[in-house]
Formats: sequence, C-alpha cells, structure tokens
Amino acid sequence: MRFTQRIVVFVALFTLPGLASAQTIFAGLSYNDHASDPGILVGAAIPVGPLAVGADFVYILTGEDNFNAFTVDVNGRYPVFQPPGGVIVSVMGGLNLFRWSFDSEGFSESATDVSPAAGARVDYDLGPVSVFGQGQFVIAGDSNGITFGGGVGFTP
Repeated sequence: MRFTQRIVVFVALFTLPGLASAQTIFAGLSYNDHASDPGILVGAAIPVGPLAVGADFVYILTGEDNFNAFTVDVNGRYPVFQPPGGVIVSVMGGLNLFRWSFDSEGFSESATDVSPAAGARVDYDLGPVSVFGQGQFVIAGDSNGITFGGGVGFTP
C-alpha cells in the first residue's frame, strides 16, 4: 500500500467515528489553486462553545493516473455576523495539510506540507440542511494559495 493510500485510510478511520457525534456533516466541491484542480470535499464539525471545530478532507481530482493529491484541514470557525434569515458569516483559521505524490515507471516523488490557513465561510441555514461556501488562504509553506469550497451540510 502506497504512502498516500495509507494516509487516506488513516484520515478516514480517524474522522468516521467522529461523524456520529458531529453537529454538522458536509460535502461538496472544492478548488485548490496550488494544484489547479477541483476536488471532492467531505467533513464534519462539532460545537465547542461559540466555535465550530471541524475537519475536512479534499481529494483533488488531478485527471492524471500517476499523480495523486489531497488536503486535510483542521479549522475553528467563529460566527461574526448572524442577521435574521438563517445566514451565518464566520471567520475561520487552522492548519492545512497538502500532500501530493507522483509515481511513474520506477520513478516516485512526493511531498507533504503543513501550513497555517485563514479564511471565511458563509452558511445559509435551511433547518436540518444548510448550504455553504468557504474560502481560505494557506499562509506559508510550499503550498501557498487559495482554496474555495461549497456544498451542502446536514445536521443529524
């Protein structure tokens, strides 16, 4: 089993048990400008006082058979604006792990970068379902750049 596959399995085993206690489970699409490719976003968040603490995983769809990439973000979100009508605007910050690997006919190369990240998220609460959009800037490291994401959240 390649290192990237082991990381994906580890992240799945680490996060799946937490989904049972999550306040919100979300899924959607993401775009990472460092990788210049879209990705599939899944994650969960739990409330800790006024904060929502969560993690998300993005598998980047590189379109190449021998190139794999993913990100894992651990973020805290703090609501800064909640007008009537279900809109919640939050600032968020945390850590971003960016991992890529390239394997081709006896040649293999990979890199992992962990960097701080900061951004914002907007949720539109529709009851047990919400729609969200988020953006964050990875501040340092080799994977500097902006990621955008959006999708649907579910509150079990």
